[in-house]
Amino acid sequence: LFFYFVLVEMDCSLEKESNALAGLFQNIVCDLKGGQAVWDDLIQKTVKFSGQMKLTIGAVSGFIEALQRVADMATAAKVGAGFDSCTAVGQ
Repeated sequence: LFFYFVLVEMDCSLEKESNALAGLFQNIVCDLKGGQAVWDDLIQKTVKFSGQMKLTIGAVSGFIEALQRVADMATAAKVGAGFDSCTAVGQ
């Protein structure tokens, strides 16, 4: 009789745990179904952000190249006019 009671109690405990896990699994699946739109939105925004970053990097690179050409032109003009390059450096 004692073993029967233990087996029934274990069976009841196992059933409760199974039901709890099944409920948890069902909640996770429902949450994942609802989250698909959020993940799609994140992916779309990431692709758009990546494209904008590439354009920004290209624009900054072009700006730096133009600035370098101006600096080179200014340096060449000063050196060509008898400017001592050592005084420009501070030596």
